[in-house]
Amino acid sequence: MTRILYLHAGPPKTGSTSIQIFFRDNASIFARQGFYRAVTGTEQRSHYHLDLVDAFRPERAPSPLLDRLKDELNTQGLPERVFISAEHFAARLPDPAYLASLQAFCDVLGYRLHIAAYVRPQPVLLNSLYTQSVKSWRVVPAMEQFSGRELQSGRHDYLKHFSSVLHSSTIGLTLRPFNRAVLKRGLTADMCEVMGLDTKDENLVAPDDANVAPGPMTVAAFQRLRRRVTNEFPELDRDRLAVLTWPLLHAAGALGWNDEKFGGIDPALHVRLKAHFRASNDRLALRVWSKSWDEVFTEAESDPPPFNIFDPALAAPPERRAFRDFIEQSLEAIGDLAGIHHGQSHSR
Repeated sequence: MTRILYLHAGPPKTGSTSIQIFFRDNASIFARQGFYRAVTGTEQRSHYHLDLVDAFRPERAPSPLLDRLKDELNTQGLPERVFISAEHFAARLPDPAYLASLQAFCDVLGYRLHIAAYVRPQPVLLNSLYTQSVKSWRVVPAMEQFSGRELQSGRHDYLKHFSSVLHSSTIGLTLRPFNRAVLKRGLTADMCEVMGLDTKDENLVAPDDANVAPGPMTVAAFQRLRRRVTNEFPELDRDRLAVLTWPLLHAAGALGWNDEKFGGIDPALHVRLKAHFRASNDRLALRVWSKSWDEVFTEAESDPPPFNIFDPALAAPPERRAFRDFIEQSLEAIGDLAGIHHGQSHSR
């Protein structure tokens, strides 16, 4: 039987965290099926192989981390199927030299490289990436500028993104649609099918919800807090602020602010985004699934949430007061994190 190294490459906002946690938490069960989740490269984040992404960069070879990975796989008796996963791999795939580095590693150990990834309609993806950037305490421009920057990056043209892999005769590729049909059966179950794994074991542990979709008031609150922190607590970087992300998201959720998903893409921008990707998406869909893009993704799946950006200045008085109170209470928590009492040390 041909040994296969499955590289799950994301991309971002396609359920990668749930997939990664699932295979981490069920590693011992799948090991009985000859499936091995590598540990090397998970030093920074226990659920995914962040460190391996840079290790495979050809300009950095040879990497000691790759020697460790080889040693690990040899120690395990070169399992029939190996799994590594990081959504950051996706950004590297258009580079033929990077793919050659991946393939060279597999060739030495006698593995066939197989890349698995999920794709979703770009307007929905960009809306989700925007909220993720906000939740990560980044300074994020307006959606129009954010979308323009993302389009210029070229990261979201899937046909170009996977072109090198599609043209390879030696690298396997499975592209799956991140659509309702896949999500209904279960993302992890779908991924298991890609890798030929049996999911009937009753001891399998399903991952918890790994993400919270913020509502319009929550997004506005994080943006306001980011600006206030920059001015009032410049000593706090994003890594330190990250400890407050989940508490603030859940506090906003308790107020009902996350009951409605944030929609930052207005109808005019939505039309432009769909037009920008239409031809490329159709060519990819026909090649991979023998269907048009619109046959794979329904209109409802392709449309981002309705445009609903929250502007405190235009809100009704009760919402404006609730928003102001949330900001001030959050700043108290942020001041505690900085070791400074907000009310005493900073003007409001």
